Amino acid sequence: MTTAKRLIPRPTPPGPLRTLKTLIYEVYVAAGAPTLDEMARAVSEDDMLSGSPSRDTINRLIGEATVPPKQADVVALVTVLTRMSGGDGEQGGRDAAALWTRIQLTEHLGRPVKGLDAYDLEMHHAITVDGATGLPDYVERTHDVALRSLVAETAAGVSRLVMLVGTSSTGKTRACFEAVQHLPDDWRLWHPIDPERPQAALADLSRVGPKTVIWLNEAHHYLLHAQHGEPLAAGMRTLLSDVSRAPVLVLGTIWPGAGDYEDLRITPPPGSPDPHAQARVLLTERVLHVPSAFAATEVARLRGAGDPRLAAAAASAEEGQITQYLAAGFELMGMYAAATPGPRALLDAGMDARRIGHPINLNLAFLASAAEAYLTDTEWDLLPDNWLELSLAQLTKPVKGARGPLHPQRRRRGASTSAATSGQTYRLADFLEAHGRASRRLDPVPGLFWQAALHLVYGQLKRHLPA
Repeated sequence: MTTAKRLIPRPTPPGPLRTLKTLIYEVYVAAGAPTLDEMARAVSEDDMLSGSPSRDTINRLIGEATVPPKQADVVALVTVLTRMSGGDGEQGGRDAAALWTRIQLTEHLGRPVKGLDAYDLEMHHAITVDGATGLPDYVERTHDVALRSLVAETAAGVSRLVMLVGTSSTGKTRACFEAVQHLPDDWRLWHPIDPERPQAALADLSRVGPKTVIWLNEAHHYLLHAQHGEPLAAGMRTLLSDVSRAPVLVLGTIWPGAGDYEDLRITPPPGSPDPHAQARVLLTERVLHVPSAFAATEVARLRGAGDPRLAAAAASAEEGQITQYLAAGFELMGMYAAATPGPRALLDAGMDARRIGHPINLNLAFLASAAEAYLTDTEWDLLPDNWLELSLAQLTKPVKGARGPLHPQRRRRGASTSAATSGQTYRLADFLEAHGRASRRLDPVPGLFWQAALHLVYGQLKRHLPA
């Protein structure tokens, strides 16, 4: 058939990979050792084949001892070579597909689901209370019941995808982590992040075999990527419908607004480009919404929780934002510990003001003046002229779905503009206020603080005294 030099496969260790490589080489020889160009042309001429390996890929499939990354390419090559040798091409393709799947069970992708480190999977750290560290006790909610049901279906043999949609620090990642704990010990979890999330996922998606969890935390990095998002979504649709690779569980988390799930949910107007068509179909009827807050009955139960962090959150978190309190508290402590002199002085002044009885609304002029008491002479001299503006810009940003260290106060909802307090006021984050009461209870209040307080009181009296 050809006088071209025959390809020689490299030695492969015993196992499913050797069996597959032997099958490929045997049908290659039986077909008369066609050239790379002849094999590539035979594949490209068959529109029924989903794989389309190039001549370089074919060379690797026959000659190299590595795991073929794409099942479709293996099936396409074996199918055409079996036909060229006079055999049943479709049966040859099915045999190759089965062997490729067996390889995925041997050449493991990911890590066993048992013994996973939650923080490696991008779980938020929680606050420390009374020596309690690590993951807080888990509190199951309504969405957990639905999620566990889907996981059970997957464990029974059906591939599933579920995308948890919720705002920052509502417990999406923790819910997914708890759900995979119900999978059998022989399952594995693959978290594609290296070198970049979408590239990593797309590069090895074809290697995903049965009993694999694909972990897509912060899924906007994957599905909204301009170059790789749509190919990745299309690949997942193929994976979820491929019974030879089932069962597979895809777990993702994403925020609800613009730039996140909203971009994937809304169909563009007719005639407009649709950059996320594949992702939209992928997520259809596969979304689970996570509430931003605990219900009042759930908060009530937490007040008697054995985990002191949950009890503290139930007592102090506003509007049922339990998970935000747990995560934001940890972040707030980190921000306070790492704060530069200007922001830290504002926080110290706010903590002392609250612990000695100042109302919750802290007047900005007073806060800025009192903060000088917590700066050394050198720190004061080195502050830029706009230190207050820079500090407030840093401290007023929301943290993990909760208020930042200092939150600008608006007038009370429903109150008229004239009823608003005079001058801008700020509120110290509840967690930092509690920390200040505990950690600074024996510290003396600096003299300059009292000077600022006197100026504040004098100014308030002056406004109310007759002219």
